[in-house]
Amino acid sequence: MAQDITERENILRMRKNFIANASHELRTPLTVIAGYLEMIQADEQLPESLGIAVDAAISQSIRMQRIIEDLLTLSRLENSALDDQSCSVIDIASMLQGIINNEKTLIIDNSHTLNATIDHDLKIKGMQTEINSACNNLIHNAIRHTQQGTEINVIWHMQPSGTACLVIKDNGQGISDEHIKHLTERFYRVDKGRSRDKGGTGLGLAIVQHIVLRHGGKLDIQSSLDKGSTFTICFPSKRVII
Repeated sequence: MAQDITERENILRMRKNFIANASHELRTPLTVIAGYLEMIQADEQLPESLGIAVDAAISQSIRMQRIIEDLLTLSRLENSALDDQSCSVIDIASMLQGIINNEKTLIIDNSHTLNATIDHDLKIKGMQTEINSACNNLIHNAIRHTQQGTEINVIWHMQPSGTACLVIKDNGQGISDEHIKHLTERFYRVDKGRSRDKGGTGLGLAIVQHIVLRHGGKLDIQSSLDKGSTFTICFPSKRVII
């Protein structure tokens, strides 16, 4: 049994290294291809029939670049420990308000309602870029993966236990039980076609999960069909600053 576990760990390590190396090697040639496509797109004499094809190619190259960047981010999160000396005190309230204001500008025809209940005195110590990425991902997903008319509540508060929690709660269509345990897996999609059309990489929740774990926290997902979903990330009391 010990030998079997070691072999599986080696295979997992090799897989992670392969993905990281392949993503790194693909980034440069893809950037070159995208650059030439943009040059072709700018040609005023380009026939309309070719212009449609070039636009589609540019769109797909951008999507591929996003996937590669997310894979590299995941690789970094998986293969390095959080350096507490590089952490700083994060004003989560200000960060959340900035994200919410930005998302409101992207909501078309008031299709979603965003509400915020935020403890402005509650801060945590952590890696600001990572925490911002996790918060932005959850709020953006709540808008992107719910139907028009959905109300989304963003709550930042401290629990009686001393942990600091961010709750993203919506009253959207919800997610069936069979999918919930897989949501943080790479490239897992509840609705593959719709997620791809909206530009998702299928890596967002995997990144969120790793960021939260690196900070000693926990990601919890609760959802019921036709009743909505609640995504909660909680950080341990040792990271809380009031």
